[in-house]
Amino acid sequence: MIRTWRSLRHLWVKFVVILLPFVLALALTLAGAFYQARQEELSRKLVGDLEVLAHNHTPAMAEIVWMVDLENIHRLLKVLLSSRHLTCVEASDTVSGRHVSEPTPDCMLEYPPDRRIEQPLHIQGQQIGALTLVYTTRHIEEELRDTLLAELTLIAVVIAGMIAAVLIAFQLTITRPLASLVESMGRVTAGSSRRPVDWRSNDELGRMITAYNQMVEQLISRTEALQAAKEQTERAFDDLKVAQGSLVQAEKMASLGRLVAGVAHEINTPVGITITAASLLDERTKQIATLFEAGQVRRADLATYLETARETSALVFANGQRAAELIQSFKQVAVDQTSEKRRLFDLRRYAEDVVHSLTPTLRKAGHRVTVSGPEGLVVDGYPGALSQVLTNFVVNSTLHAYPDGRAGQLHIAAAPLGSEMVELRYSDDGCGIPPKDLSKIFDPFFTTKRNEGGSGLGLHIVFNIVVQMLRGTIQVDSHPAKGTTFIVRFPISPPDVEAD
Repeated sequence: MIRTWRSLRHLWVKFVVILLPFVLALALTLAGAFYQARQEELSRKLVGDLEVLAHNHTPAMAEIVWMVDLENIHRLLKVLLSSRHLTCVEASDTVSGRHVSEPTPDCMLEYPPDRRIEQPLHIQGQQIGALTLVYTTRHIEEELRDTLLAELTLIAVVIAGMIAAVLIAFQLTITRPLASLVESMGRVTAGSSRRPVDWRSNDELGRMITAYNQMVEQLISRTEALQAAKEQTERAFDDLKVAQGSLVQAEKMASLGRLVAGVAHEINTPVGITITAASLLDERTKQIATLFEAGQVRRADLATYLETARETSALVFANGQRAAELIQSFKQVAVDQTSEKRRLFDLRRYAEDVVHSLTPTLRKAGHRVTVSGPEGLVVDGYPGALSQVLTNFVVNSTLHAYPDGRAGQLHIAAAPLGSEMVELRYSDDGCGIPPKDLSKIFDPFFTTKRNEGGSGLGLHIVFNIVVQMLRGTIQVDSHPAKGTTFIVRFPISPPDVEAD
């Protein structure tokens, strides 16, 4: 029932559904009361008229009953029976006990006592019998039914007219403004139009529509302000992305610059030793050549020269090989960081190369880095991206993990996860990250060392590289005074970046 009521779409239908039963109940109640009152009134009038009729015929009936004139008794009874309200009449003689009835003697038994009027017959003050009239209200009821039917028809017409008038008034005062209000709300919701409702009235509905129009005006102004703010925010966001891209590129170049400076410093030692050894060998060679040209070469001089040549050659070879390894490591890492090309590489060995390229920075701070993992764990991906991740991890530790200046232990562990994923764990034994900062460390420009060279982009770059290029995930586990661990998981063969 409630569901049916809620499903009604028009307010006027609900109004009629509520109003009609009450109107019908009132009309039927009034009609029933009228019918009852009218019936009682007509019944009382009928009884009064029949009593008058009986009273008027009592003297004549008393004479003919006294004379036992049956023929006249029947004649008078038939005259009385001509009334359409009488169904039976009877004259009785108390002296002889005779009863004369019209139309038949048995008719008196067919009607209840409450439908009888009995008038005594007197002769010279003595009762000799009685005149009994039996009546029916059938004709009254028929007349009342006809009257009630006509009145109900009139009432129905009046009710229909009243409901029509009420509905017209309802339509003009409630439905029409509400329809305009609903239509305007629909336009506002759809965003097609925001015109106010054109309805002016001082009643409750008019005040509500006025308030709605004011609300729409405020909505328009706020929407325009929000649109302007949105456009301004989008422009600022575009500018921020450009600036962020520039800062990210600058951070990458700064990282590469630190790598170049460190490698240059590292190469300087073996190159210097090589030059010194080569210079010594050149000087001793000139000395032995002079002795040889003068024919003064002794066995001891030649032995000394050969020993010096052997030692300097070994020194030149060892330091040249050391410089070549540094240059090769730097070349590969630098090319990877700048090219972002995809290739096959051994995960553990490449991590060692990255750490090797960072040796000057680590040696200066006194930190020690160890790398562990199985041999032959080959990844088909972007080594430059991985180099950037590991470099930023190391730089982040050197900047934040050891504020007391002590030397730290850093560790990189590579391990396979099934046949399609690898895991790379980077950990330090530093001071850890405060719990309040854990949720913000990957946010751009968030740093606690802004006045000490921190840009706030290192870990943000790491997050973007892991998610966008390596197609992996990154987690952090850190506790104060217990160090920090970054856990990076990514596919062994991630999809191409160009696939996006």
